[in-house]
Amino acid sequence: MALADLLQQDAIIPALKVNSKKQLLQELAAKAARITG
Repeated sequence: MALADLLQQDAIIPALKVNSKKQLLQELAAKAARITG
């Protein structure tokens, strides 16, 4: 199974910049919410 089979192209955040672990989790949660509806 290829990695491309597991990830959607719009789910990748190549230039994410955060200042804390809390901010990272918030950004990832927001992105996941947008993708999954």
